[in-house]
Amino acid sequence: MKKSLVLLASIFTLGSFVPFISAEENPNQKRIDEIEAQIKELQAELKELKGDGEDEDTHSVGDEVELGDYIIKIKEVYYTDERNQFADVTPENVLVLTFEITNNSKEDLLFTSSDFKVYLDGKEIDTYPISNAGLGTISPSRTKEARAGYAVFGEGDIEVEWTPTFNFDNLRAIWKVTPEDIDQ
Repeated sequence: MKKSLVLLASIFTLGSFVPFISAEENPNQKRIDEIEAQIKELQAELKELKGDGEDEDTHSVGDEVELGDYIIKIKEVYYTDERNQFADVTPENVLVLTFEITNNSKEDLLFTSSDFKVYLDGKEIDTYPISNAGLGTISPSRTKEARAGYAVFGEGDIEVEWTPTFNFDNLRAIWKVTPEDIDQ
């Protein structure tokens, strides 16, 4: 206990000799402020270049979107009466996306229906097992058409977002799906 008190007293004594420098007295404060302003400008520029935020381009069903070495097109969106007896849920509707992906890279592209995320009023909805669902690889310079199903509960605004399975380049495309886009 005595050693602890001596140690504590020593720390307070040494601390009193360390000069206190306020932000106004810091000789580097002007340079710090300049660098912080540059960082804010660069962050805003990076956000704009990456396409983050509310100004992000959105596409419509039927648009071909070129992202890096890939061209993605949502060809058709419709509701189906098809239900899977082994599925864990019984959705009100099953939304089907028919899409086409062209691989212009030099390597095989692995794709799954999970590459497409579907949002209903901003909330992601789950995939739903349907026949002939898309899963596989696309070799270089090839195009593949496939389908994916999604369990829909309720109604609202639908957005589809695509990112490749292995996305090292932060590729992403978004399509807005209007009620007129959905074949009945």
